[in-house]
Amino acid sequence: MSCQLFLLSYLLLLSLPLPVLYAQDFYYVNSPDIDLNVRLGPGTEHGVVTRLPHGTPVLVQDRNRLWLRIVAPGRGIEGWVLQRYLANQPPGDPPTPGELSRSEERKRFERLRRKGVIRVQTDKDRGVVRIRMSSLIWQRFNRRQQRNFLERASRLYRGSVVELRDNRGITRSRLRTKGPDAPRFESLN
Repeated sequence: MSCQLFLLSYLLLLSLPLPVLYAQDFYYVNSPDIDLNVRLGPGTEHGVVTRLPHGTPVLVQDRNRLWLRIVAPGRGIEGWVLQRYLANQPPGDPPTPGELSRSEERKRFERLRRKGVIRVQTDKDRGVVRIRMSSLIWQRFNRRQQRNFLERASRLYRGSVVELRDNRGITRSRLRTKGPDAPRFESLN
C-alpha cells in the first residue's frame, strides 16, 4: 500500500506545472579591435544602447538565433549582442604591434578588406598609406585602438606615414613612423 501511495504521489508531483528556470552563463566580450555594440533587439535593425569594451563580463539570459540577450552586472546595461563576439573565458589583451607574425597580420587586414570594412591605398614614392574605413567603425575606436591599428598597418605596409580616413576621405588619425619626432600619433577627430 505504501509503495502504491508513493508512486501515486510521485506521478501527481510530475503532473504539476513547475516554473521554467533559465541558466545564466557568464561570458566575456571578445572584440579586441572595437567596442561591442549592445542593441535594443536581436538584429542590426535595432538601435545601439551602448558599447562594451573588450573583456567586459556579461551574463547571458536568452538566445534568438545568433543573438544573445545579455546583462552587464554592476553597469545597468541590458541588450542584445552577436554571439560570435562573446567568449566563455576571459580573453587576453588585444595584440600589440610585434605579437602577430607578418602573415597573420596580412590575413587580418585582408579579411577586413574582403568584408569591405577598409580600403587601403599606398603611395610608395612618398611612403604614405591611406586606410579608408566606414565612419560607423572608426567612431567606435578610442585613441589607443586607433594607434594600435595604425601601428599594425605601418608594420604590414611599411609606410612612414599611415592615415586612417573616413568614407569621405577626411583624415581622422595619423601615425608618423619616420622623422625627427617619430613615432608621432595624432588623433584628428
